[in-house]
Amino acid sequence: MNKRNLFFFLSCSIVLLIIVIQSVVVPKFFNNEIMPDISLIAIIYFAVNYGKNVGQTFGFIQGIVLDSLSGVPFGLNALLRVIMGFLLGFFNGKIFLDKFVLPAFFVAICSFIKILLLALIVIIFPIKLNITIFSVKNIIEIGLNILLTPFVFAFFRFIDNKINISRDNT
Repeated sequence: MNKRNLFFFLSCSIVLLIIVIQSVVVPKFFNNEIMPDISLIAIIYFAVNYGKNVGQTFGFIQGIVLDSLSGVPFGLNALLRVIMGFLLGFFNGKIFLDKFVLPAFFVAICSFIKILLLALIVIIFPIKLNITIFSVKNIIEIGLNILLTPFVFAFFRFIDNKINISRDNT
């Protein structure tokens, strides 16, 4: 198995593990309505480090799995995460992500954009979801995402270093 296939297999496995953790383990520690979005942090990492194709692929995989586990209309999370992965992929090779500040900034902005996109989709399509753009719930979720960002990024950097794959080959 070459490094590129190993990277894709390992990354998909990690993404599925993250979704299981986010759907099963995290609700045990957090309120069911206010939880960090670990899978969004993973999309940010993969899209910014590996480009828009990888970002939108992982966004689609995560979205489909999240749609199958949640009660939202099928395809809603997949659409949101594909858009996020594609747009974030344009930053590949253009920015350098440090350990704390820039990843936290990206996560905060992307968390807010996710909420805006969700509100826009609810306006365009006849979906009945209770969405409020500016709420305490959203601010707490963004704060939790920011707090978890260094840990998630450090985990993925560790995996990258263990595989020792060149970002130019993916």
